[in-house]
Amino acid sequence: MADDGVFASAWSRCIRRPRPPERRVERYVILATKDGRTLADIRWSGTARCSVLLPRAETIWGSSWLSEVGVWLRRLNRLGCPPGPTGP
Repeated sequence: MADDGVFASAWSRCIRRPRPPERRVERYVILATKDGRTLADIRWSGTARCSVLLPRAETIWGSSWLSEVGVWLRRLNRLGCPPGPTGP
């Protein structure tokens, strides 16, 4: 799988997951820079009508990390999420 990086920081990177043809929206995953483990998913929420963070249960999030991910979420939402061939 090619690394389709969207955003990166010193502690993590956000990459786009491959989207099967039947799925309407893109999904993203946040990976730890240090060891590559999955920290969280970013998905479109129809209820919230925006992209949301779904952290993994075993992760711990500090305020600076949450602030950084908040910036990423705002950028994705400004790009017109849900990203995909048919749009919102």
